[in-house]
Amino acid sequence: MPVGWALAVVVIAVALLVLAVLMLGVLRQVAPLLEAVNAQLEAVSAQVGASPGHRSRMRLPGLTVGNALPPFTARDAQGKVTNDNLRGRSVILAFLSAGCRPCQLIAGQLAAEGTGDLTGRLLVVTAEGEPAALGLPPDVPTLIEDNHEVSEALTLLGTPFAIAVDAEGTVRGMTVPNTCADLAQLAALLG
Repeated sequence: MPVGWALAVVVIAVALLVLAVLMLGVLRQVAPLLEAVNAQLEAVSAQVGASPGHRSRMRLPGLTVGNALPPFTARDAQGKVTNDNLRGRSVILAFLSAGCRPCQLIAGQLAAEGTGDLTGRLLVVTAEGEPAALGLPPDVPTLIEDNHEVSEALTLLGTPFAIAVDAEGTVRGMTVPNTCADLAQLAALLG
């Protein structure tokens, strides 16, 4: 092999070796970032993107399946309601908002079909004026939260969101519902 070709092969080999060392250095710096991003994606998925089949993995600060429902205060037609007022009955707390398209669909189903299997268990939590804006029928029990106080007390990230709470006040499941059927699946956790 002529000297020119041998020199070219050596130069290319050295360049590839330098490139490999640089790539390893970049990968060592990027790996912790990728792990942090993956952890954040898993946390967000568990909080807001989990489907009903993933209820048991959901975790929100202050709201965990198996733990007591954190304290909150809202009001209904009769006056002040707290989480202590719910003890002794199993309920589904469905957080809905008129500005939320999935919430509007759920409210439309409730208006068209009624509460069905959810009768006596469903409590819609929303803001002042929202029941009418959502088109909820008057027979759907509603809790009004002022300034999103209940959502903040439970550290919810948005609507729609639903929580199954047993008669002892323990959170049995959570989901981001798209239909009344999702609420019914959540209610099934309560027996």
